[in-house]
Amino acid sequence: RDGLGTSVKGYGEKFLGYYKAAEADLPDGDENERCKSTGEFINPSADGIKSFSRRFSATAVYNTVTGTNRPHSGDDLLTPQGSLIVASNGGVLEVLQDKCAVGPTCRYGDFVVIVHDNGFETLYAHLTRILIANGSRVKQGQTIANSGGVPGVKGSGGSSGAHLHFEVRQNGSPIPPASVVDYNRTVKDLAEAEK
Repeated sequence: RDGLGTSVKGYGEKFLGYYKAAEADLPDGDENERCKSTGEFINPSADGIKSFSRRFSATAVYNTVTGTNRPHSGDDLLTPQGSLIVASNGGVLEVLQDKCAVGPTCRYGDFVVIVHDNGFETLYAHLTRILIANGSRVKQGQTIANSGGVPGVKGSGGSSGAHLHFEVRQNGSPIPPASVVDYNRTVKDLAEAEK
């Protein structure tokens, strides 16, 4: 089980259900290929922001909001409030929380998880607006949300400032995003490659 109480098997079953439902509604071929995981993860900031306020740490670090020590399960990109956030890879978007109260008891604020068909999941947290519906198939680089994190603003959760909290999970466990994400590769690079 992950920190949200969902087992890897539970995520897998949800993914298969979403995939089969979406597949039934689509014309042959093209959407299936378009929304596949590529195995290569890109920067989730549409602007290609590569500045971090905090990086992944498996050891306990001090949290200024809660005043406690605990591991940090992702990277915090310094995205300004309202920045466009894109899918780091293709898969099925699962909205896990979009009506979160503000404050440290609501750790992630509003967030989504994209379940990929290659054993990975990506989590995007502290969102001011989620732009894709639960169960939607998304392609790599597709806009999915607006970032947030400003304390006291809807969706910020337990954030102390504007940023995107971004996690990569493999088989249900958080891993350092930098081990699979090329933060130098952006949605703009995908657009150039398609020309």
